[in-house]
Amino acid sequence: MISQNQVEHLLHKQHVKEAVRLELVEDLMTHIDHAVLVLKDWMMETKWGSHERRKDAIRYHHLEDIAVEIFTTITLHCSKGLPLISVGGMVNLSHDLTKLDNIQLVCDLIALLVPVGLYGLDKSIGGTYIIQSLVKPSDELQRQIYVGCYLPPMVERPQLLTSNSESGYKTINKDTVILGGRDNDHSGNISLDVINTMNANEYVLDTFITDMTKPFNKKEIAVNELARMSHKDRESYHNSMLTYDRYLEQFNHLKNIIKDRTVYLTHKPDKRGRLYAQGYHFNTQGTGYEKASFNLKKKELITGEL
Repeated sequence: MISQNQVEHLLHKQHVKEAVRLELVEDLMTHIDHAVLVLKDWMMETKWGSHERRKDAIRYHHLEDIAVEIFTTITLHCSKGLPLISVGGMVNLSHDLTKLDNIQLVCDLIALLVPVGLYGLDKSIGGTYIIQSLVKPSDELQRQIYVGCYLPPMVERPQLLTSNSESGYKTINKDTVILGGRDNDHSGNISLDVINTMNANEYVLDTFITDMTKPFNKKEIAVNELARMSHKDRESYHNSMLTYDRYLEQFNHLKNIIKDRTVYLTHKPDKRGRLYAQGYHFNTQGTGYEKASFNLKKKELITGEL
């Protein structure tokens, strides 16, 4: 029976990303060294004021770490191609920069490192720059990337929270108890005892619901209708169907992990103090299907008597 530690190492983005990083460093060190030389030359150039201000935020960072962070993110997310601006928002190089300045800096560096040869950067018909990874991870890692997703309910009781910077998970670091990430994070007192109480609630999967029906159905478009659609609309439709198929595969994989086991949901408050259960495929505050997929482990007959 798979443990909580194994679930997290298999599925969580921090662990999947680390596996990608290690494989890149092991197999593509020559390209990384090339990137470091390019970054050194770029750091020595002097340009306009805002450019220099963004550069100053990373002036004393290890250039190899910067290159590896960018290459890892692109390898992990851009096998099908993603807009440059989207990838720019995935990499945080400095907490001293605003979100917009950080995105601008990352996009500049991505454009700078194209000649290293680990990804392509092309302009689409609509004028958007698209990043396409040229790195093919090992078969085992590709599978891990494919099934990697938001963690399912925990199969072991969550860790007791004692500060805002902790996580109920067993192996997840650099997290915050508060929704919104670094934009809302703070060290002030919040009601951790309420979160710990909610995290300790025991649930079981309702297999009658999850085995009999799908979470939702996506309507397939007939071939003759597809033929009348524009190229852009057809591409959007095919991408949405691929996303749907991937979601269903992840759902069935996660369902088998938590089936017939006691499970727990972690919770986070937003900046207003409202508490939310954490989960993408399974969530007691999600759709009607998601709510129906769970039962409290401890059952009591409701009689109406006090």
